[in-house]
Amino acid sequence: MNRTVRSIVIAATLSLAAAACTAGGGDGDRASSPPKPQGIPLRELDEVALNGDPMATVETEFPDGHARPVGEVRFGEYRVVAYVTGKKCGISVFDAKKSETIGLRTAWPRNLDEGSAKLPGGPYYSSSAQSSVRSGPWASLSCGTNSMIIEYESKDSSEASPPNGSASVQRSAGKRTHFVVIGSKDVRARILKKLS
Repeated sequence: MNRTVRSIVIAATLSLAAAACTAGGGDGDRASSPPKPQGIPLRELDEVALNGDPMATVETEFPDGHARPVGEVRFGEYRVVAYVTGKKCGISVFDAKKSETIGLRTAWPRNLDEGSAKLPGGPYYSSSAQSSVRSGPWASLSCGTNSMIIEYESKDSSEASPPNGSASVQRSAGKRTHFVVIGSKDVRARILKKLS
């Protein structure tokens, strides 16, 4: 009888140990899981009123819905407007004549294991464009479901205006690039801290 009881105890101990190993409660499993989204989704940010409604000139290009402006910053004669349409982020850079010199749209990643997750608030898909005007600006857009990051560079080293909407601006250490971050206040703070 002792031998039978001992066999049952050993079998129960081994099965509990095996269950603990496969349960995945260790730190190693947490490190390999995809990042969790942070902040308020971009589509829930308040729409901002734009002076002069510059988006009317490009509105016909949005088959997937109305372009909702969520942030705006001016750099000298240029105006950068960040917007959300459908499941995409977009930016339009307008010159003093209200002509769009750069137009970028990028979808946000569908899954947490897609795109780049180097910065908080991601993952992100990215795109970039140069103005067709020789001395015009260059811009890149990184788009996530909860935030977007715009890099704006121009030969004209104008200071940024105070931002309009859910936006923050930071100049790079090299002084040529400005980062415009769109999203909820806490996510913007985390991203700007990483960019500094």
